[in-house]
Amino acid sequence: MNKEQEDSFWRGVAGHNDGSLEGQMGWDSSWEKNRIEQQERDRHYEKERRIREQKEAEAKAQQEREAQIKRQKAAKKPKPAVKKPSVKTSTSNGWQSLIGFAGFIVPAIYVFNLNSDNTEGLILGAIVGVICGYIAYKLYQLIIFILIGIIAVYLYTLYKQNN
Repeated sequence: MNKEQEDSFWRGVAGHNDGSLEGQMGWDSSWEKNRIEQQERDRHYEKERRIREQKEAEAKAQQEREAQIKRQKAAKKPKPAVKKPSVKTSTSNGWQSLIGFAGFIVPAIYVFNLNSDNTEGLILGAIVGVICGYIAYKLYQLIIFILIGIIAVYLYTLYKQNN
């Protein structure tokens, strides 16, 4: 800073203190400039704050909507009852089960009674028929049980042929 600038500076400061126009204008213009810059910064920060608050409010409202939807879905869902067994059973018609048992018992008794004159074939046929009938009644997988019945009859006929 040269001497003239320094004198001008001190005159401005002194002028502000004594109320002279030169000092006041220099002081006021820098003060006004600073005030305007501060107002611009304040407006900018206020705008950012409002945007941030708006985003937070939107996020909170979205979370509340999602929570409300979850509560509504939970209220609509029926409470899970006692889990039903996966095995299919016929509870609607008792005659179906009786016919199912008879369908296995009668042929088994007949096949096992072919070569015997005593009650051995009757008892053995009844046991095999009840077992096959019970399994068929519980699972209703007819093909598997027909195969089981065929295997049982085949094994029995082999047994009878060997004895």
